[in-house]
Amino acid sequence: MTTTKNITVRKARDEDYEAVLGINRNFLLGTDYINFSYHELINDPDFTYYVCEVDGEMAAFEGVALIDDNNTLMTRSARVKDAFQGKGLLNLVRKQIYEDFKDVPGEKRIRTCCSNSVRLVNSARFRSLNKTIDIRMFSMFQPVKEIKLPEYHDDSSQDARELVVDDLAIIFQNKELANYVFPEGLLVTCTWFYDLLISNIRHIKKHLTYISISASLYDSVKKPTSTSNSEESTGNLQMDVNEETNHPLLQGLLAISAYYVAPDMIVFLVDIYGTPSQGKEEKELRQIIFHGLQHAKRVLEKEKYKYPLSIGIGIKDSTYFEICKKIMITLGFEQGEFELFESLFFFEQEFEKLSSE
Repeated sequence: MTTTKNITVRKARDEDYEAVLGINRNFLLGTDYINFSYHELINDPDFTYYVCEVDGEMAAFEGVALIDDNNTLMTRSARVKDAFQGKGLLNLVRKQIYEDFKDVPGEKRIRTCCSNSVRLVNSARFRSLNKTIDIRMFSMFQPVKEIKLPEYHDDSSQDARELVVDDLAIIFQNKELANYVFPEGLLVTCTWFYDLLISNIRHIKKHLTYISISASLYDSVKKPTSTSNSEESTGNLQMDVNEETNHPLLQGLLAISAYYVAPDMIVFLVDIYGTPSQGKEEKELRQIIFHGLQHAKRVLEKEKYKYPLSIGIGIKDSTYFEICKKIMITLGFEQGEFELFESLFFFEQEFEKLSSE
C-alpha cells in the first residue's frame, strides 16, 4: 500500500534553525556559512529562503537573492536530506519561487554557482535546464591557525595596494577596464557572481570584501582624464595608449577577497582577475596573493583567532591557477581533503522554466 506524503513548502523562519542545520551536519566539509549567518540571512530583505517539509520532517532548504537590478535570482544554500535525495523536493521549492516572484518587475533569470563536488554538476536533467555561462578554476587549502609569510613579503607586495570597493564603479563604467578585468562580464566573489552594475556594489560589500590591485592597474583606475565636460568624463581614464591600435595598454592584476565564519573555520576566498606580465607571471601572482594574505592575517586577528582560516583561490586561466597553487604550497599550505575542490561552475536558467520543473 502506497502512503501519500504530506509535503509543505514555505518560507524559512527563525525557529527552523536547528532543523535546517540537521539536513546535513557536514555540509561541504564544514565550510557552510548557514550555521552563523542563518538568522541574518533569512531576515535580509534581499533574500528569501524556503524550507520543504515531508510529513513534518525538515527535508530540504534553499534560498534566492534578488540582484542585478532585479534581473537575477541567485540561488543559495540548497540542500536535501539524504533520505529524500532524488524526490524532486528542490523542484517544488523552485515552483514556489516562481509563484512568489513571477509578478516582480525585471527580466528575472535563475543563476546558480556549484563547485565540481556538488551533485547537480553531473545531473543530466539539471544540465538540460541550465546553460553554463562560466567555469573558473578553484582550489582550497586546509585551515591554519596562523599565516606565516617570508621576511621579504613586504618587498614582494609593494607593487600591490588596496582598492576601495566603491571604486569598482569606475571599472564597471569604463568599457576598456571592464573588458580587461572582467572579460566574461561577471564579477565572482565568495561563490557569488554579479553583472557589472553599480547597484550590485552594495551586495558585494556584504561579503566583507577587500580588494588588492597591482600598482599599474591602480593607476589606470584612479587617474581620470581632464575634460571640460564633467558628465562625459565619468569613467574616462588616463592610461598609456598603443599608437598603432589606439587601444589602452592595460596591465596588472586585481584580487577580490571575501570571508565568512563557518562551524570549524574562517573561509577566506580570493578571486584573481587580470593578466600578469609575460615572463613575470609567478612574481606578479605572488605579489597579489601576498597582499591578500596580509589581509587574511588581519582577519584572523579581528576574529581573535577563535577559528583557523582556510584559503581558497579562484582564477580563470588554468596555467595561472597551477602557479597560484605552487605559490601557496611553497608557503606551507596543504590541500588535504580540500583537494576535491577543482573548479566552480556558473549556471543560468530561464525563469519561466521554474513553473514546469
